[in-house]
Amino acid sequence: MQKKIILVTPPFVQLSSPYPASAFLKGALKQENFIVQQYDFSISTALTLFSRNGLCKLFDEIERQSANGALTNSELLAAFITKKEQYISTIEPVILFLQGKYPQLAQKILSRTYLPEGPRFDELKNSKHKNGSTETAIHFASLYIDDLTDLCSHTVLPHFGLSSYAASIAQSNDLTFDDIEAFLKNDDLLTDWLADSIKKLNLEDCLFVGISIPFPGNFCMAVKIAQILKNNKSDIKVVLGGGFINTGFRNIKEKKLFDYADFIVLDDGELPLIKLAEYLNGKCEKSSLVRTFFCDGEKICYSGNEAQNYKKQFIPDYDDLPLDSYFTLRESTNSMHSLWSQRIYLKLRMAHGCYHHKCTFCDTSLDYIATYKAEDGAFLADAAEKLIAQTGIRSFHFIDEAMPPAVIKTFCIEILKRGLDIIWWGNIRFDSAFDSDLPYLMSRAGCIAVTGGMESGCNRILSLMNKKTTVETIIRVSKKFAQSNILVHGYLIYGFPGEKPEEIAETLEVVRQMFLEKILHSVFFHKFTLTVHSEIFLNPHNFSITEINRNQKKLTDYDISCKESIPSTKLNKIGEILNTAVYNFNLRNCLEIPAVQWMKTPCKIKPHFVKSVLDNIEKIDLGKKCYWLGTEPVFSDGILYFAGKYGDISYELPKTLANWVCRLLKESSPKTERKSSNGKKSYQPLKYWLNSLPDTVFENKECFFDNELWNDLRKAGLILL
Repeated sequence: MQKKIILVTPPFVQLSSPYPASAFLKGALKQENFIVQQYDFSISTALTLFSRNGLCKLFDEIERQSANGALTNSELLAAFITKKEQYISTIEPVILFLQGKYPQLAQKILSRTYLPEGPRFDELKNSKHKNGSTETAIHFASLYIDDLTDLCSHTVLPHFGLSSYAASIAQSNDLTFDDIEAFLKNDDLLTDWLADSIKKLNLEDCLFVGISIPFPGNFCMAVKIAQILKNNKSDIKVVLGGGFINTGFRNIKEKKLFDYADFIVLDDGELPLIKLAEYLNGKCEKSSLVRTFFCDGEKICYSGNEAQNYKKQFIPDYDDLPLDSYFTLRESTNSMHSLWSQRIYLKLRMAHGCYHHKCTFCDTSLDYIATYKAEDGAFLADAAEKLIAQTGIRSFHFIDEAMPPAVIKTFCIEILKRGLDIIWWGNIRFDSAFDSDLPYLMSRAGCIAVTGGMESGCNRILSLMNKKTTVETIIRVSKKFAQSNILVHGYLIYGFPGEKPEEIAETLEVVRQMFLEKILHSVFFHKFTLTVHSEIFLNPHNFSITEINRNQKKLTDYDISCKESIPSTKLNKIGEILNTAVYNFNLRNCLEIPAVQWMKTPCKIKPHFVKSVLDNIEKIDLGKKCYWLGTEPVFSDGILYFAGKYGDISYELPKTLANWVCRLLKESSPKTERKSSNGKKSYQPLKYWLNSLPDTVFENKECFFDNELWNDLRKAGLILL
C-alpha cells in the first residue's frame, strides 16, 4: 500500500484564506502520483476558540486564574466577565456572519444593541460609517473579535494574536532553543485544542508530516505540533520548511531541534519533498536528498544538490481544505486594508523569484528572490479556470515578489479572450512599464488592487536601494492605477543606512501629496532591517555601515543589528510620528498638514510637487501596439456604433473611415482569432494603423489625434501597449 504524505499549516496565519504553501506542494506532489492530505490547524484552532464551547472554557479559565490570584483583576476584566453570557451566546452567529453564511445578521449587528462592546469600539466615536452597509456590520463584528483577542492576550493566552502565536519569542534578539523548550513545557487552552486535533489524525501508513513555517509567529506552534506528533507516534517522520526556515535556519547548529524534526528543507519544497519521499520509500540514497538537513548520530548533515529544482508546471490544489470555514475581518475602514482579511482569495503565482532581484536591502542571494522563472499567461488562465471548477471561487491573490509586466499583459489578454470573469490582485514594482495603458488592461481583466514597494520619496535613497525607478515614475504609475479604478498600497522603509531625517520628511510629504491627489489609497512604513542575505550585509562599506552586531549564540541567523546613521532613540520617535501620520492618511484625515509639521525638520519637496509631475502631457508613441477592449463595432446606415466602459457611442462617418475604424477595432480585439505565422495572436502598432488611414479623411493623418473620435475610442477601450 502506498503511504500518504500529510502537510500541515500551524497556528496562526491569516484567517480569511488558506496559506498557500500546502496547496502548492500538494499540487506538485499529486502530479508525481503521491497521496497527499493537507490540514490547516490555523483556522481550525481559531474556530475552536471562537465557538460557544471555546468561550465557555476561556471564561472559566480566566475566572479560575483570577480566583487563584494569577491574574490582576481590573475594571476592564470585570466588564468582560459581566458580559460573558452575551459573548458566549453571540459568538457562533457572528462567525457564521463573517463566513458569509448568515448575512441576515447584519441588521442585528448594525443596531448596536446585539453585540457586547468593549474598548475596541471606542474608535467609532470619531469615525464615519456608511449607515446600514454590510461592510459596516463586518467592521463592527471585527471589533468584537478584536475585543475577544485582546481579552485572550491580556489574560490566559498571552502569546495569542489573530495572525501569529508567540512571535515575540521567535523574534527575540537572543533566541535560543532553551526559550523554545520553555514554551513547550507550558500548555494553555490553545495548545490543548491543537493536541486534540492532532490526535484525530490518522498517522497510519504516513510517510512523513510536513510542517510549513512561513513566519516567526508560527515557529513555536510548529515545534509544538512536532512534539505532539512524536508523543503520539514516536516513529513518525517530521519535516520542517517554509519562509522562516529558509531565511533564518540556513546555518543551523542547534541539534536539539532534531529531537522534534527528522528533516529540515530549504527553499522551494517541491523537489526536496519528492526526493525525501523517494528516500523513505527506499528508492534513493541520502546523498540524493535536495537542500535537506538531517542528523547522523551527533552530527548535523546537509545534502545540498543545490542546482536541482522542480521544473514542471503545476496548479495548487485546495481540494481538502475547509474553504467555507475562513472568515472576513474588516478591522479598518480603509478599502485597501480590508483585502488582506477578506475571504476568500485563492493564491496563484505569475513567476518564481523577482524579475528585478537587485534591491540592496532584499534577500537577493536566496533562491526565492534570485531565481526568476515566469509562467505563461495561458497556463495561468487555465489554472484559474481549474480552480474555479474545483472550488467555485473566482477571486485570486497573486503572491509574487513582483508580478512581471510581460506576464500580466499576456494573462490579461487571455482572460479577456476567454471572457473569464474573475477578481484578482497582487504585488508589483513601481516599474515604468506600468506608466502606460497596462493598468487599464489589468482593470478590464479583473484586477482590483496592487501593492508595491515605493520604499522612499527621495531619489537619492532610491538610488542607494538600487530600485531602478524614480519618485516621478512612482507617482505616474500610481496615477495610472488609480485612474483605472485599481487600489494602490505602498510599502515604505525608514532608517535606511545613510538616510537623513529630512529625507524621511521628503518621503512623508510625497506620500501626503499622493493621498491628496487620490492616487494612493494606503501605505505602511517599515523600519529598515539588515538581513544576512542582502547586498547591504555582503558589502556594508558601500553603505557607510561601520559596525554590525551579530549574535553568534542566537538560534536563527537572519535579522541582525547595525550602527544606525540616525540614533535609535530618535529613529524610534520618527517611527511613531510616521505611523501616526499614515494612520490618519489611510483614513483620509489630516491631509492638510505638511510633513514639516509632523517631522519638525526641513523638507525640500514643494507644496505642489506631485501635481506638477501629474500635469506633464503624455506623448503618443506610434510604436506601441493597439488593443481594443470594447465591444465589436457595427456600421449601419452611415452610423458607426461601438460600446466601451462608459456607455454606447455613435458617429456619423464616411464609409471609408468607418470601415477603417471597424477593421482597427476588430483586429485589435483579444477576442478576434487572427494569428500570425508563429501561431500567436498578432497586434499591429499604432503607426501601422495610422499609415492605413484613408488619405481623403483628414488634411494630415496626424490630425486624427486631435479629433473627438480618437479621444472617444481611447476612453471606450482602445489602449496602447
